[in-house]
Amino acid sequence: MMMRSEAEKTLVAAIERRLEELSSRYPSSIMLAVDDEGRSYLESALIGRHGDVLFTDNGGGDLTEIHWQTVLHHIGYVAVIVWLSDPRDLALVRKACRDVEGNCQ
Repeated sequence: MMMRSEAEKTLVAAIERRLEELSSRYPSSIMLAVDDEGRSYLESALIGRHGDVLFTDNGGGDLTEIHWQTVLHHIGYVAVIVWLSDPRDLALVRKACRDVEGNCQ
């Protein structure tokens, strides 16, 4: 097992705190790999949502437009967590995935 430096331990702790805080505010979440078309489709599918929705990077950090475009340009998709304050909205996300890819669980 690798030993972590103090800086790494601090970073990991900050990410864990951020994810715990998001989980307390948004009881449902799903991680997806999304491109521009998928993001547009997902945003449209969530227009009729019941609660609040937040998109973050896979560590719970801000998903800025610069972040989005840089990662998308580099690897072709962005790993996002879709946080949902109302668990009923998870069905909308899963339906959007099935409609586009046919395999979202």
